[in-house]
Amino acid sequence: MQIDLAMLVALVGIIGGIISSSLAILNSRSNKKRNDKAEGQQIGVILTKLEDIKTTIDGINRRSEIHEEDNIKIVTRLTAVEESAKSAHKRIDTLETKI
Repeated sequence: MQIDLAMLVALVGIIGGIISSSLAILNSRSNKKRNDKAEGQQIGVILTKLEDIKTTIDGINRRSEIHEEDNIKIVTRLTAVEESAKSAHKRIDTLETKI
């Protein structure tokens, strides 16, 4: 009877080990799926934020180009005004010497 009881205890132990291992594997897979889903959501949020940053930078670059064009126009106009003022000063100096 003891041999049968020992075999029964060993068999129950083996079956228990197989069941607990199976449950551990299933639980691990379930946790991996949940972790993968959460990680995918986090990556999606990060990608969305990066796209927003890219859009903002593109807008800043466009405004910077517009400011550069405006500065070129201002410098061109300033040069013309300086030439005009220089010419006016020469004419004024000429008039002063005549008077």
